[in-house]
Amino acid sequence: METPLIHGKSPELDGKICEALICQQYCYRGSVIDEANAVYLRCDGQWHMLYFDCGTIFWAEDEDGPMTVEATEEGFSCPLIDLGEEYGLKGQVVVSCEARGISGGAEVTLSFENGTRLIFKNENGINSYSV
Repeated sequence: METPLIHGKSPELDGKICEALICQQYCYRGSVIDEANAVYLRCDGQWHMLYFDCGTIFWAEDEDGPMTVEATEEGFSCPLIDLGEEYGLKGQVVVSCEARGISGGAEVTLSFENGTRLIFKNENGINSYSV
């Protein structure tokens, strides 16, 4: 596969302790449209935001961290899923963070010392994650 296009500076996460890992979804009229709209990872007190657009990987530092968004009148919301709690990743060391191009997009894999691997993927305009 091709090397993916990355905007922003990929954070140096190898060897860092995961303090929090939050996934922000995008829902419309009660249905999940985008499973991984944005991903927030905090290491060394710094929030890092990961998101995709058209197969491009975007990294940014974020001062505030994730926020729940609701616009009931318009029918959408952006709930937060605590992946750090759900998969026992809080306090775990990040072993690697790897980006690669895939057919129809790109993906980022976070690997942790406990053996857990989270894969965030943008494929044909759809964002998702898997363990």
